[in-house]
Amino acid sequence: MKNKKQLIKHWEENGFINYPLFTSEEVEEMKTELMRLLEERGGDPHKFYEHPHKDSELFLKILKNKQLVSMIETLMGNDLDIPDCKIEATQTWAYYKSPGSLGRDVHHNIFYSHANYGEVINVSIAIDDADEENGCLYWYPGSHEDRMVYPIP
Repeated sequence: MKNKKQLIKHWEENGFINYPLFTSEEVEEMKTELMRLLEERGGDPHKFYEHPHKDSELFLKILKNKQLVSMIETLMGNDLDIPDCKIEATQTWAYYKSPGSLGRDVHHNIFYSHANYGEVINVSIAIDDADEENGCLYWYPGSHEDRMVYPIP
């Protein structure tokens, strides 16, 4: 992992981290496992897969990856001014985006989860090359500074 000061500086300036945490072999293993799970679910690539870690030892292992968890705790702890921040919950989702499909709508995760600033952080692992042509994540510059607070419904 980058040193914590560099990690935090990049996070504060940009609102995202792009860090190669997994090897290409590990990513290929994820891809193979997702295709297996997709096949088991009837092969519908237009659906999301909620909590694949419940059906896959591989995704459970990724969910508990010490380097990933440490990075998340560092970033959230900095944002919340909690020196020894420990995450309390994690979950996994997989989105299948077949060629030519639109993929996910533009959205702000804090709004959809009804979480307040500092209560949620998202990690995305692209298992295929992701760019503007075939679909990728993007962000609105400065949106990480939005300190949204939502009433609990």
